[in-house]
Amino acid sequence: MKHILALLWLPASFWAANAYADEPIRSANNVEALTLAVSHLAHDLQSRDPAGDTINNRLTGPQIEIGYANSRIRDAFGVPGFYSRFEFALGYGRENFSGTSLDPSTGAVAPDKGPLDVLTESAQGRFGYDWELGPQRRLALVPYLGVTQQVWRRDSTTASGTAAYFHSALEAGLMVQASLSPRLVLGADASVGHVVGALQIDHGDLIEPRGRIATTGSLYLDHRSDATSHERLLIRQTSLRFGEPAQTTGVLEPRRNSGFTIGLEFGTTGNLFEELFH
Repeated sequence: MKHILALLWLPASFWAANAYADEPIRSANNVEALTLAVSHLAHDLQSRDPAGDTINNRLTGPQIEIGYANSRIRDAFGVPGFYSRFEFALGYGRENFSGTSLDPSTGAVAPDKGPLDVLTESAQGRFGYDWELGPQRRLALVPYLGVTQQVWRRDSTTASGTAAYFHSALEAGLMVQASLSPRLVLGADASVGHVVGALQIDHGDLIEPRGRIATTGSLYLDHRSDATSHERLLIRQTSLRFGEPAQTTGVLEPRRNSGFTIGLEFGTTGNLFEELFH
């Protein structure tokens, strides 16, 4: 009888070990969440004066964002492990000229005007495949493809009128996740992308900034506080570079946008809105 019980116990213990190894990562990737983030943004700007010389300006300041995130691991075409994540956020920031403000039409020193209000909207979608590796599958690699977009509106300055900006980009990246315990998952991801469309309205004119390379790197720690609730701490660094200014004179165009973000997510493996309003 003892031998029979031992034989029954072995597969049960093997299943439990693998369930522990696999379940924390799967749970962390099946969450709807509200997001709250604080960022420090830097906008390096460029223009040309009538002589054709490049004029550089720089705006920096803090921003607060609120948003929504939804990540899922699903089956597709009978194959398990397909990963998706969607994020949407609205932000409000205040920026000042960092250093001397120059008039883009003349290159002369202009009086600083600030702080400037900046309203932003951003969205991101990622699609990949979850490869589970290592002893008891406590490590996961998720290669992914993604699409991002950002919109912002900046108040007028002494050197530039009210400006509105939009860009979209395609990206490819890799996310690495490690199950530290039944409740903790550590993750890191990095991506590189290319801008496929950028538009700016300044002084009533529509221009097309020459967007180039976009990079993102982030590190996060996901904590499961009970059967369905998750909290996540995230640190992210972004950078987007542009080519030479397209306009010959007078318009401040982006040269490099960068941001350092610390964010929190509060989510559930169930239905977020039912949890909030039930």
